[in-house]
Amino acid sequence: MSVLSHDAILKAFQTKEIVITPLNENAVGPASVDLSLDNEFRIFKNKDCPMDIKESTNYREETDVITIKDGEYFEVQPHTTCLGITRETVTLNDIYNGTAQYKGIFEHNYL
Repeated sequence: MSVLSHDAILKAFQTKEIVITPLNENAVGPASVDLSLDNEFRIFKNKDCPMDIKESTNYREETDVITIKDGEYFEVQPHTTCLGITRETVTLNDIYNGTAQYKGIFEHNYL
C-alpha cells in the first residue's frame, strides 16, 4: 500500500478521483486530509454482550442517537462504542482506499 503525497492528493481532487464535500484545502496535510466530526453520534445500546455483525444488521436499530450543540461535548464511557459522522462526504475512485484515524487534541501515552 502506498500513501499519496500532498501534491498527489491535490491532483486527485482536480481529476475528481477523490471528492470531498465541503473541501477545506487547508485540511490537506503532507500525506492526509483532516476531516471534522459532525454533531451527531450513535452509541450502541447493548454493550454487555458481543454483537454478531451481518449484512442484514441495521445499525439504526442497534444504536441510540446523541446530538450535541456546537461547542458542547460528550464523554464516551469505558467499554462503550460509538459511531461518529464527519461533516464532509468523501468519494474515492475505485483505485483508492482510505483509512480513518483519531486525531485528538490531547494524546495519551500509557506505559
